[in-house]
Amino acid sequence: MTPFPTTHARNIPARVDAELTTFLDRKIVELGELRAGEAAHLIKDCVLEGGKRLQGMWCYWGWQAGGREDCPEIITVGAALELFHWAALIVDDIFDRSDTRRGLPALHRRLADQHLEQGWHGDPDHYGLVQTLCLTDIAWAWSDELMFASGMDPRLLATRRLPNDLLRSEVWLGQYLDMAERARRAPSLDKAMNVALLKTARSNTMYPLQFGAELADAPAEVISAFKRFGEAVGEAYQLQDDLLGVFGDERLTGKSSTDDFRNGCMTILLSWAMERATPAQLKVFERHHGDPDLDETGAAALRAVVEETGARATIEAMIEDRRAQAVSVLDEAPIADEVRRALTELAVADPVRAGMAAAAVA
Repeated sequence: MTPFPTTHARNIPARVDAELTTFLDRKIVELGELRAGEAAHLIKDCVLEGGKRLQGMWCYWGWQAGGREDCPEIITVGAALELFHWAALIVDDIFDRSDTRRGLPALHRRLADQHLEQGWHGDPDHYGLVQTLCLTDIAWAWSDELMFASGMDPRLLATRRLPNDLLRSEVWLGQYLDMAERARRAPSLDKAMNVALLKTARSNTMYPLQFGAELADAPAEVISAFKRFGEAVGEAYQLQDDLLGVFGDERLTGKSSTDDFRNGCMTILLSWAMERATPAQLKVFERHHGDPDLDETGAAALRAVVEETGARATIEAMIEDRRAQAVSVLDEAPIADEVRRALTELAVADPVRAGMAAAAVA
């Protein structure tokens, strides 16, 4: 697999980062006048620590699909989407009790450690959680501010906003349902697929792509094709994430490969395995799945059951199927060859290895 495309994508990640840097530097000055510059520094440091900038790329190529020229305004809109996406990921770390993000301590963990090191009053963990939620709320507000300061026609932003609105609501609806399914602990492949669609497939892929296309006034048949393409690619990414959450190399992913087990996650991978497990295999799940003190021995036992049920092979086949569906949709879509080529590369790229390669180049 190759890194996420930059040849056809015109180095969008670096341009998005430049917009984020300029905006966040301004916020550091503004908050400094309110004696809160540290908050802006924290957001900037975390936002710019990494990320593939997929939301910015999807939005950009949606814009290009409408026949629009390259312009700084659409890059800034993409940067605004990335700022919202960062905040959603940080809250997801809290939901998942993840202590790492991209191989570094998660924000809530850093703040808790800071509290502990400084010997401040109160509970360090509670401090870390509350301060992180404050910072993500600030980032969401700034996402809107950045978007409406992008120079994009405000009438377009107002009248073509539905994909952006749905992105912001469905990601939290997906989180709500995800937590509910973890609590109920009743495996359902259908429900797991629905959570993935709402929480990631649409919000991380389809809606940013459609938003760019809507802003560009792309034809209805393009918008329709992007719906099918975006859902297929988004599902492929989420399925890949499910696999990495259990079988991933933490040195590449920067995330724990036991958190999904420890937190009792009902991912598509684990739901498929639990629905098809034998009574003996279910006992392994009952003993270890959702155990906050899970050790590597218990995790290895769960991985073995997932393999034995055929869940891993099934999910791998589903990933390839979704990618093929996405490419097939693009083959028929009435879009320029350059747009088709860039979106095809994004659809079949390996998210983790591409991100690591891009980070190494940077």
